[in-house]
Amino acid sequence: MKKLVLLAMLFGLSITLNAQAKPNQIAKFQASYNNLKALVKTQQYQFVAEWVFKNKKREQLNSESNIIKINKSNISGHLGILNSEKKTIDANSTIENYKVSFKDNEQQVLIKFNIGKDEYNIDVNANGNTFLTASSSNSNTISWKGKLKKLK
Repeated sequence: MKKLVLLAMLFGLSITLNAQAKPNQIAKFQASYNNLKALVKTQQYQFVAEWVFKNKKREQLNSESNIIKINKSNISGHLGILNSEKKTIDANSTIENYKVSFKDNEQQVLIKFNIGKDEYNIDVNANGNTFLTASSSNSNTISWKGKLKKLK
């Protein structure tokens, strides 16, 4: 009987601690989302790629050398593709059709723009995870996972 009472007390304590942790987590995500939202509104940020995905393959990237910088209507930098392809995407151009939408209920930022005929989508989540997808005019699609950061 003592074991049952002790078990019930431990269970009750864990529920109480878990209930207290959820508001803190929600507050952290909200603060992170607000910071990311403010950063995107400046149109001066960089995407730092950590992973690349193409045709069910993925590879980890060197985040120090796989960076795209967006400065108002200009984009510069490069992103690696899969090692087997030995290519990079070099971006030194002007951005066209730049559009941003904020999904406040989902704490998500969606950015769309074009470079020439290629379409780019950036999906920013409140936890900081960011996904960049490039779709070229010849139907090739490639994605990167990384972080959105202040422009250096």
